[in-house]
Amino acid sequence: MRPRVPGAIKEEYEDLYERLNVAARVRGEVGRAATAAFRHLQPHYLKDMEFALPPLKLLPTVATGNVTGEIDQIRTMCDRLKRQMPSLIEENDALVRELGLLADAAAKEGKPEYRDLARHLTRFLEREKHIFYPASVLIGEYIGVKTDLEGMREVRSRLVTLR
Repeated sequence: MRPRVPGAIKEEYEDLYERLNVAARVRGEVGRAATAAFRHLQPHYLKDMEFALPPLKLLPTVATGNVTGEIDQIRTMCDRLKRQMPSLIEENDALVRELGLLADAAAKEGKPEYRDLARHLTRFLEREKHIFYPASVLIGEYIGVKTDLEGMREVRSRLVTLR
């Protein structure tokens, strides 16, 4: 079974994604700004759901020191995130700029619900950049260290039994 994004994060992200999609259908400057932001969000969202955010599901288990589950899949995801993090952060920053334009357009057109959407999605993206991505990378690092230590213990125990 493929690891999944933790429920609360997934629900919030899906809600913001759908609300931005709806905003992209609004007439005027708000719709144009939302469309531009949504075009950037779509591929970014898919990467997040595919490999950047699923490792977070393991965080409670890692915190207790019990690493179980789809360890190989999670480690692969974490390694991929680590490699792609600079480009994901660039995408993230571009999205935040686009959302700033959406907030400005919403204020100008007197549509506070879209200004609030832009702010909420911006806060989510900031958490992603400063908390979610680094936590996912650390989960991968922890799994790697723990796996290496367990491998070393196994080798040592075999050596002891060979004596």
